[in-house]
Amino acid sequence: MSTLMALLRFPTAWIQLGIVFLAPPTEFWCKPPREYKFMDVDKWKQLTNIPNDTFKSHSTLEYGNCKMWYPANGSVIPCIWGYAYNRSVIHSSIITEWNLVCNKSHLIEFSQIVLMFGVLIGSIWLGLAADKLGRARVLMFAIVSQSIFGLLTGILPWFSTFLVSRFFLAVANGGVSVISFVLCMEVVGGAWRTIVPILYHIPFGLGTSMMAFAAYFLRDWRCLQLTLFGLSALYLSYIWMISESPRWLWVVGKKQESIAILEKAACVNQLDLMQLKLAIDSIHGSPPVKYTNEELGLRMLFKTPELRSRTIKLCLSSVISGMNFLGFSEYLGQISANIYLGVAIGGIAVIPGSFTCIYVINRYGRTMSISCAACFIGMCFFGICFFPLDVYKNDWPRILLSGSGFFGMSIAYPALCLFTGELFPTILRNAGLGTTVMFSKLGSMIAPIVLQSGEYATFVPLLILGSTSFIQAALVLPLPDTLNKRLPDTIEDVEEMHGYQKN
Repeated sequence: MSTLMALLRFPTAWIQLGIVFLAPPTEFWCKPPREYKFMDVDKWKQLTNIPNDTFKSHSTLEYGNCKMWYPANGSVIPCIWGYAYNRSVIHSSIITEWNLVCNKSHLIEFSQIVLMFGVLIGSIWLGLAADKLGRARVLMFAIVSQSIFGLLTGILPWFSTFLVSRFFLAVANGGVSVISFVLCMEVVGGAWRTIVPILYHIPFGLGTSMMAFAAYFLRDWRCLQLTLFGLSALYLSYIWMISESPRWLWVVGKKQESIAILEKAACVNQLDLMQLKLAIDSIHGSPPVKYTNEELGLRMLFKTPELRSRTIKLCLSSVISGMNFLGFSEYLGQISANIYLGVAIGGIAVIPGSFTCIYVINRYGRTMSISCAACFIGMCFFGICFFPLDVYKNDWPRILLSGSGFFGMSIAYPALCLFTGELFPTILRNAGLGTTVMFSKLGSMIAPIVLQSGEYATFVPLLILGSTSFIQAALVLPLPDTLNKRLPDTIEDVEEMHGYQKN
């Protein structure tokens, strides 16, 4: 079951980082009129280039691309004949197909904001639905929706319909991400409770590298989209392969169904059924705690002092995680002139980071590991500021520090996801994870604004991201560590396990 849930991370990488290949940085210039269309491209660009002193208050690059010096009358005019693009790296993208340049360039960022907003909505809405209706049923709905809208996104001919389809794709993906992670946590116990949710993130990195590999050979965004989500349709077979979470069934009072699933799992894993029955008998007498639909809402996350404290600190920490991850991922793509290599390296770095994460959180606990990793990330950001571009051969210090920073994120953020799931009780786990994912996506929406601060100085975004990493360390450190602790099932468990009594 855990392996099946982890495999769902492949399309998550394709969806959330796909903008790298859907809208890569593309050189463009004003298309020549008919009388100049046979002129050499370089000569045409040189002929129509606007002199540097024409627009003193704006960058030459902007006006050199969006306006032209018209040789016929010596005036500056807009690109009234359209735009031409350098297609040597990417043959077709949403930029070249819908001319998302100049006064339309903001639509690229807007499409990413729409995507993250969809993930935000899906993580909350489908997360709450899974708490009320069950994990497996809602997960299958999200998987089917994700496959349908993924294929539609690569087919629809208009940008407006592309945005709508991409929004619903993101809603489905938000649900898939939250529910699959919760199932990973709820179907394992003991030492595996730590290992499995961390290894769960490795396919995200592999999916990122796989996308870069596919994009290298398929340099048309529609072909790439249809190929990747044609593969995603294979997940429809999960309808015959996944079962409901036995922990969720037990908590909501469906004990016989829970026992049946546990016995089947014990047989598959060749475990002693007698030990399972003894374990079940030891807790069989405890009555199930039932809540109404209203009591399973988001308000319950703030009902008691300890739960309220956890929710606030984890939400703020998630904002920083989302902002730093997306911001640093975009920066990592700018490290190398080869966009495919840069993305692939970022994906591969997840693998050693994940295994290191397993070791440190089991050796030093959750809070100390996350806090130290966050400080390490911050130091990597600050370190890059001391090494300007094109000073050292191949910019090796910047590449080394950037790779180290991504390695640090591969420790801190999976550990934070695990820690978040462990801190919330079973009855509110999807709601809690969905809420923190929501704040993470809010952070992702902030990331483009942070990166734009580089217009003032190239090191400003790094200083902002680095500073917030240290803030994250300060937020996580006071939280109660969950190493080798029993997961809480109810709100009452949270308070009792940490010294509070229900009034």
